[in-house]
Amino acid sequence: MKEAIAVSTVDFTGAVWRKSSRSGNGNNGNCVEVAFSGPLVGVRDSKNTAAGILAFPESSWVAFLGATACSPGSATVESCGHSR
Repeated sequence: MKEAIAVSTVDFTGAVWRKSSRSGNGNNGNCVEVAFSGPLVGVRDSKNTAAGILAFPESSWVAFLGATACSPGSATVESCGHSR
């Protein structure tokens, strides 16, 4: 069963947003930022931060990291080089 989160409960006020360390030169500054708020991970466009935030349960974020950048079996926020 998928996790459901009521949109009205998502609050990233005061969250610390971080860009990927791989968002440097060569991408024209195009990248996303991530922030943690309780059990949620927010993702937003770094060039248009007012456009909105996609919020995911941390378990979904870990699965995403595991599918894209981490070796199988090591998909935790810390082991993929991302700290809270």
